[in-house]
Amino acid sequence: MRKLATIILLLLSCATASAQMTKTAITSAVNTDFPSGCTQCITAALLRTVFIDIINSYLDLNGAGSFSCPTNNWVSSQTTSASTCTAPNPAVLAGNVAVATGTTSNAGRMMGTGTTCKITPAYTGRLEIIYSGNVQAATAQQISANGYYGTGTPPNNAATVTGTLFSANAANVPIANGYVFVVDQTILSGLVTGTQYWFDLALYSDGTHIATPLNLYCTAHEF
Repeated sequence: MRKLATIILLLLSCATASAQMTKTAITSAVNTDFPSGCTQCITAALLRTVFIDIINSYLDLNGAGSFSCPTNNWVSSQTTSASTCTAPNPAVLAGNVAVATGTTSNAGRMMGTGTTCKITPAYTGRLEIIYSGNVQAATAQQISANGYYGTGTPPNNAATVTGTLFSANAANVPIANGYVFVVDQTILSGLVTGTQYWFDLALYSDGTHIATPLNLYCTAHEF
């Protein structure tokens, strides 16, 4: 046994490096290079090739304790001898929105804030969205505001409702010239990283009296 181990080490020392192989590929090579019923088919060259393939296909810690990354890092790439750890750089959005023109529509109109409220997920595609503000009523009227998101060009102020609904506020009936505080909040997942998403408010009134948005603020963070 000791003699065989010595022979193997000598063979390996004379071999050149080969590329990493999968378990399936190594199994196929063993079956091909070491056939049954073949006299004197196993040569030093074949032994070297198979052993080197096996060695190069193992993960080698090179003295390190593991291939794991520090807390709050993840493995962004890996070879047979090293891991590359990367700290996440999540997308973050926070900002006041310019005052938008209100609407009398009971079918809803977009506030056109998507040019400011926009974010590009960077690594998880999971976002928490919070859109808040006040809406002033001209009289005692029904008012509601729903949150929408989408990709591509954001809708303009007073555009018809478009995008995907992410939050809905129940209608309110404030006093004349009173204010309604609205908050549209949700967690979105499965968004495409590297793709920009806009967020906007669709405002609804009673079809006659104007509802005016004030102090709009949008925040979003990836996690």
